[in-house]
Amino acid sequence: MKPPVREGIKNLIAKRVERYGLDYLSLSWFGGEPLLAKDVVFEICESAEKLCRSGAIGARGGEMTTNGYLLDLATLTALVELQQKRYQITLDGDEPEHNRTRRSASGEKTFDKIWSNLVTAHQSSLDFSIILRLHIMPGNADSLFRLADRIIGELNGDSRFNIFIREISNLGGPTSGQIAYITRQEAQATADKLAHMFEDQGISAISGVAGLFESQVEVKEIGKIDREHDEPIAPYICYAAKPYHFVIRPTGKIVKCTVDFNSDRNAVGELHADGTITLDSAKMDYWARGYKSHNSLELGCPAHAKS
Repeated sequence: MKPPVREGIKNLIAKRVERYGLDYLSLSWFGGEPLLAKDVVFEICESAEKLCRSGAIGARGGEMTTNGYLLDLATLTALVELQQKRYQITLDGDEPEHNRTRRSASGEKTFDKIWSNLVTAHQSSLDFSIILRLHIMPGNADSLFRLADRIIGELNGDSRFNIFIREISNLGGPTSGQIAYITRQEAQATADKLAHMFEDQGISAISGVAGLFESQVEVKEIGKIDREHDEPIAPYICYAAKPYHFVIRPTGKIVKCTVDFNSDRNAVGELHADGTITLDSAKMDYWARGYKSHNSLELGCPAHAKS
């Protein structure tokens, strides 16, 4: 991320605070791998934390989707001090399986270092929450069961760790055609067994197998109405539907959805170094249309809803 974009983010936050005040600010980091740019993460978080400590921001939080490879104790400690306390880390199975699918850019195995970081975090007294996202893929069920045994054995009893189970998703991109996908029925069977393994040990485990995109709410349920009470069965508002939720890419481009990344409709504007933003009003209206229509599906998943 180039300096003008960094300055733009810091100035955007400062201008928002100066003009309207801010009760709560959450910074979410999503990649690529955010910790490959630790300097950027710390610079922006430190700027926001100064505003919070001055009383200009009521409270602050943050989350990060990371592969966990660079999340050593020193880094985790520094991030927690800056209120970045929530993390999601993906594991594709136990050591052999994860190393097969998730090597570093240089081809090195990654599981041992990630696991070491998780155990070190477990042994600390830091205030954090880590979701371990377990990916179901063709042929990796036994590997996931072995991983579950290891999580139970080495991290059991630590409420800071929770489990999210999901089959690998097609999120587009140049390599999407090279990925082998598992059937929903097979994935559900594996997810059910994993969930029971964890729940039997008192570990929170959620299955996202039945969901569309990345939501932990089933999109097919979002628009359904409880006729008796005349209210949505699964009330849920996606971040992309919220008018003041923005995803800022390293180039300064502004998008709304982290799944529909490369579509033209998702590119809603641009951030400038002085903290001002230029937005395409028609595209913004598309993403936030649920706030006018009060349509639960448009609020729950504007990318999926038919208008």
